[in-house]
Amino acid sequence: MVDFDGALEYLGAFGKYQKLIYSLTCVLTLPVAWHMLAMTFLDAKVAFHCNVPEIRHAGPGTENYSCALNYSIPWEQEKETKKWKLSGCQRYSVSNASLETAECPFDAINETALGYFNGANTSSCNHGYWYDTSQYHSSIFTEFDLVCGSSELNQFAQSMYMVGVLLGAVVFGQLSDIMGRKKILFLGILIQLVFGVAVAFSPNYTLFVVFRAFVGASTSAVFLPCFVIGTELVAPSMRTWAGTIIEIVFAIGYLFLTLIAYFIRDWRTFQLVISVPNAVFLFAYPLVIESPRWLLSKGRDEEVVAIIRKAAKVNGVTLPDEVFKHNKSDMEKSKDERTYTVIDLVRTPNMAKKSMVNFDASLKYIGSYGKYQKITYYVVLALCLTCPFHQLGSSFLDAEVDYHCAVPESRAAERLPNETECVWNYSIPWERSTEGGTWRYTQCSRYTVTAYELGNLSCPYDALNITRNDTRPTKGCDGGYWYDTSQYKSSIFMEFNLVCEKSTLNSLSQSIYMAGVLVGAIGFGQLSDLIGRKKTLFISLLLMLVFGVVVAFSPEYITFVIMRFIVGASVSGVFLSAFVIGTELTGREDRTWTGTLPHISFAIGYMLYALMAWGIRDWRQLQLAMALPNIILLFAWPFVIESPRWLLSRGRDEEAKQILLKAAKVNKVTIPDEVLEEKAHKKDVKQYTAIDLIRTPHLRLMNIICCYNWMVVSMVYYGLSLNTGSLAGNIYLNFFISGAVEIPAYYLSWWLLDIIGRIKCHTGFMILSGVACIVAPYLAPPYVADHLAPLSVTLAMIGKAAISAGFNIVFLLSAELNPTAIRNVGVGAGSMFARLGGVISPFVVLTNKLWLPLPFLIFGGLSIIGGVSVVILPETLGAELPETLEEGENFGKKKKKKVYLSDIEKNGKDNQVFAAGDMAEGKVDPYGTTNGETTPL
Repeated sequence: MVDFDGALEYLGAFGKYQKLIYSLTCVLTLPVAWHMLAMTFLDAKVAFHCNVPEIRHAGPGTENYSCALNYSIPWEQEKETKKWKLSGCQRYSVSNASLETAECPFDAINETALGYFNGANTSSCNHGYWYDTSQYHSSIFTEFDLVCGSSELNQFAQSMYMVGVLLGAVVFGQLSDIMGRKKILFLGILIQLVFGVAVAFSPNYTLFVVFRAFVGASTSAVFLPCFVIGTELVAPSMRTWAGTIIEIVFAIGYLFLTLIAYFIRDWRTFQLVISVPNAVFLFAYPLVIESPRWLLSKGRDEEVVAIIRKAAKVNGVTLPDEVFKHNKSDMEKSKDERTYTVIDLVRTPNMAKKSMVNFDASLKYIGSYGKYQKITYYVVLALCLTCPFHQLGSSFLDAEVDYHCAVPESRAAERLPNETECVWNYSIPWERSTEGGTWRYTQCSRYTVTAYELGNLSCPYDALNITRNDTRPTKGCDGGYWYDTSQYKSSIFMEFNLVCEKSTLNSLSQSIYMAGVLVGAIGFGQLSDLIGRKKTLFISLLLMLVFGVVVAFSPEYITFVIMRFIVGASVSGVFLSAFVIGTELTGREDRTWTGTLPHISFAIGYMLYALMAWGIRDWRQLQLAMALPNIILLFAWPFVIESPRWLLSRGRDEEAKQILLKAAKVNKVTIPDEVLEEKAHKKDVKQYTAIDLIRTPHLRLMNIICCYNWMVVSMVYYGLSLNTGSLAGNIYLNFFISGAVEIPAYYLSWWLLDIIGRIKCHTGFMILSGVACIVAPYLAPPYVADHLAPLSVTLAMIGKAAISAGFNIVFLLSAELNPTAIRNVGVGAGSMFARLGGVISPFVVLTNKLWLPLPFLIFGGLSIIGGVSVVILPETLGAELPETLEEGENFGKKKKKKVYLSDIEKNGKDNQVFAAGDMAEGKVDPYGTTNGETTPL
């Protein structure tokens, strides 16, 4: 084995070669500081006020621009300094004529203080804003109008960037231990280049935030490998200094950023300048070396020898041969084939203990799915009932209703309540709706009216005919909005005014929630492997309770979104832990059914949520009703057991043994002592990663198709669930039926899977769902008469039932198509794509603003493509599932004999074992279980 530390005694703790390499890598981190601190200039705040286009059109009386502004915009005192300034978000209703006759100079401050403008009409900045560009030519603050009602979005952009940095540190930190420091460093530079340039061309605020989050992740991918390379290149005595150098380089980048910003005042040009240097840095790939210590950990000693010899040449030293001497046994000891994760940072010594209880053999006596397992699993499933409350919560928390501008002047006019419609007809323009072409009040603008006009208005007022010829000026909804509360007393849509220019924020809230579900699937999945399924389950329940309650008291939109993100993560912790407990408690022959039960539990919770929302129409009270049941569920702790398989994997054999003995007692059977003392066979200790899913062509194709179907079923499932309100009829009844149809769908899919096979079953359900989605909107008004609307609802429910069945099947497809070595990784990767589909789904639903049937057409088309694509996958019904990567690559390439239940009963268990390719004989232990090995005949 190469002694790298011994070599450093000759090369120098921080010799010339190490300094050259580390200096080069540190230079590559300069853009990290630029992107990390760029928001100081990208979203630079400047003075602003309403734009007053009437000034440009007025006559000679407006030559004094300042005078015209004073007359057109109110003055207000700053809260901090008490200094007077032009109001940023309001303006007076002025005309060209009034500006022409304005007397200048006009002392606006004194006139405001004396009440000169009392009673004057003010409006919001319906003609945009004026920004002070004396210091910054542009920024996202000025280009995306992040002012007034949108001012909080400025801080949100930087918060999402830091979320990207956090995720990048976790993901790329682990990848650098798998693929090497050098590869991840340059992958990070490439990502930083691509998405950094994409930021510069962002057409809107949402894409700006998304692209910046990717840039944030890439900065972790660049900075962390550079830091690690530096500390791994030098001797222990110099690691403190090496670690400090990269921070000094960060400070130097900080200084350079100031100079760049000084000369470049346009934010898009500025963003390009701090991104494009990465294109040059990519050419440094041949000059940067891989960390010798990482190479040694992977057994790549020859590469380390070459690096050491080159370093010796540059440093002008000669190394003794003893440094390079190593024997084969030492080399094998140094090589580490395992893949580690962040969980290994806190892993306990109990992992080293050997399992001495054969759980699979024990199941032959207590039953694959006996009474004890059923009772335990039903308790766990009951804990999942609150998951659909939150998962589908936005259907009612974010409920959209009809709205238009409020007319506060009507209160001063003191009109009778039955004359409200007359006042609205006079005050608000009419327009044709995009959905059905019917006439309605314009939602985001109103006429400039006075209380005097409304007080003398003759009613009734025929607005529909007059609108076509009405030339009165309009303005934004400066007096707030009126919402239709006949169905919902409140929702975040109404309370946070997520309308007009903020309308996309409603969909964004659900997407961020689904991002939380994705993060939770990763985080809690790892945590459950570390501390156990039971603890993770109840920690998630506690988080769901605490942050679910906090959501109900959110004072504004950003707090609501962040708290919902955490709730989404906790939902993953509950549902996944429960799913794993169920599959680990039972034998292989019952895992299809136990894997279906959590989905049925979800459907039951789905229906309960419909009833809950029907009875509670206020969003804050509804959110509390969704969260508080977890208090009761927490008391189920004594009745839930830890997974025996997880206990055995941690060497806690005695606890697993006690669970088995209790199960035997409840199931009224006896387990032989030798089974409880037998060491279970362990076949493969090597750990695999997601890279192995796409390493070979056949596995790559199968997993791409599976991941696409995961994404589509999730996207369509949540799209149909969250779009129930667009269907004709009672929304609560439709929502209830939408959950109810899932239960027979799951039963039907479970029954058909072992009759016609996985592929035909999935293809049929996906195509059925797609056709139903495409046809359903055309069976509703305005395409058909109102009395035929139930046909549309019926077809939509058929589509929902079919996609639910597809959701159940895709779990099984991913598990059976991947070999045992990467089966969990395959299901995990598919689950991540499902969460991605959930993130995209709300934005697909948002396309109904363009054309009402469009979301259904998108869902239908994607479903049909998914169903057709799986036709090329091999059928797994009755097939011996692959164990190794080689078997997985060859799986389905040759025709295999299928095994059915009738064959097993007829021929006996000894004939069940088949090998991929050639026939094989299974080694069966005395208890009827195979040890996982095969011997060629």
